[in-house]
Amino acid sequence: MQAKVRSAAKELDYEPLQSARALRSGRIEAIGLVVPDITNPFLGAVMHGAQQAAWSAGYAVVLIESGRQAAKRRRAVEALRGGLVSGLLLFGIAPDRGADLAPAILIEVRRRGIPSVIFDSAAGMRAVAAHLTEAGHRRVGYLGLADSRWAFERRYADLQQALADQPSLRLVRTVGAQELTIQAAQAAAVELLRGRGRPTAIVCGDDILAAGLYAAADALGLAVPADLSVIGYAGTIVGDALVPALTTVQAPAEELGARAVELMLAVLDGQDVPETTTVPVWLVKRASVACPG
Repeated sequence: MQAKVRSAAKELDYEPLQSARALRSGRIEAIGLVVPDITNPFLGAVMHGAQQAAWSAGYAVVLIESGRQAAKRRRAVEALRGGLVSGLLLFGIAPDRGADLAPAILIEVRRRGIPSVIFDSAAGMRAVAAHLTEAGHRRVGYLGLADSRWAFERRYADLQQALADQPSLRLVRTVGAQELTIQAAQAAAVELLRGRGRPTAIVCGDDILAAGLYAAADALGLAVPADLSVIGYAGTIVGDALVPALTTVQAPAEELGARAVELMLAVLDGQDVPETTTVPVWLVKRASVACPG
């Protein structure tokens, strides 16, 4: 029977997977992935991309949720560093200066001296500004997060620069949600939508925030896009489920995770890697943007 299997494999030019060899031998190397919130659908896609890339080299990815508190983050890192993993991938976590994390790859955050992989949010926001200009908008609002997360601060800064490069656009209101939840976004979005001179278009730092904005607009009797155009960021299932369909900056989560693993594997192999690796994004134009009424 074994001879027949070998013969068939030879005819098909079959090559056993690295992961299959590792499972058979009982030796599976592991890479740790630390994320702040496993309930975020975007991070599930990051994990999927990371694991697919890792399996091809015979590695597994160990996922751990750290939360946002510094003490919990340190405990999460320490738990993985105790001989369980060969290296660490840290999503959105800026490690303490001087912390011994090597080898480590940062995802959607930067810290001097540690390799990172980030989205090209500047290009994404330039596409956003161009699309709003083409649609005839003038007054723009931004819905981000109240706390200081590197990725969201960068998206906001890139949007400011992109709007400054479009003379017809003006950022008139900015609000930050207390948490990255639909409920918190809805509560914050009310400030953007009330009163005279409200924006005709609002850019959101995440599709989850855009979902909260939709809810706030509906509660105030505003229709998307007839009364208000909306653009998100991420390109997740959250935006896909909104009605009308959400125009969003597509940030490929699986590719982000895969690139982080590829960098880690290169580091473990003794190769030099760039301090910053950038993953392209693009604008997906859907029905949530229209000419202002």
